[in-house]
Amino acid sequence: MVIVELFLRGFVYSEICRQTRHSAKAVKRYVTTFGRVVALYNRGVRAAEEIGYYVGISSRLAAEYVGLYFQARKRPVCRGRIAELLQRLCSPQSYPGVDRSGMGKGGFGR
Repeated sequence: MVIVELFLRGFVYSEICRQTRHSAKAVKRYVTTFGRVVALYNRGVRAAEEIGYYVGISSRLAAEYVGLYFQARKRPVCRGRIAELLQRLCSPQSYPGVDRSGMGKGGFGR
């Protein structure tokens, strides 16, 4: 929870790593998991058990993340970070060498 709280308060990954002594990979995993919980909640999945099942975490942790989301969205800085996180998680990934149709440049069908 501390890692996600630091992220929501505006700290960057390197600062969070230094303060919590966690790897950047672990920090990213915690933040991404929180984002997935919030995305599901915003899409209408309300039961902590169901959110936990979809995200692959305990229902207790899912409930804690939802509670943190309710607290965080009251603060403007945190709302901005949540919006950025959701945009990053919900936007389609772009891959080099792939056009918008999903076909590789110079690939099949040409």
